[in-house]
Amino acid sequence: IVQGCSQGGAQAIIAGALDPRVDLVCSEIPGMCDHTGMLVDRVSCWPKLVTNTPNGKPDPKRLEAARYYDLVNFARHVKVPTYVTVGMIDSVCPPTTVYAMFNQVASGTRSIRRGREQFAQGDAGIPPQEARIRMRSL
Repeated sequence: IVQGCSQGGAQAIIAGALDPRVDLVCSEIPGMCDHTGMLVDRVSCWPKLVTNTPNGKPDPKRLEAARYYDLVNFARHVKVPTYVTVGMIDSVCPPTTVYAMFNQVASGTRSIRRGREQFAQGDAGIPPQEARIRMRSL
């Protein structure tokens, strides 16, 4: 099980995509989503890797490099049950960016919820068996 919130939520998606030992992904309001959203008039997510050139267009080199760190691309490789939360008025990790990533998750078992569902309890997180119970109940 991997779980995290914001940057940690991004790391959970990445781990779910790259590590075959992962059997459940819990990503709360993940950052690092949809870095190229501005190409289709969407806001981009933290950490805003792509800047505009003096002519007002996205910097092509940054745009290309940002794709390597974009969860939209990692999500396609997540094949395990995935639980995601989204903050509907979050300006750091806007909902459009989280949904852009979530819509690419390849897992047949996936769920997205609004707001922070308190999936993690403090710094210690939740026991793996509790995470599995919560995922099955979705």
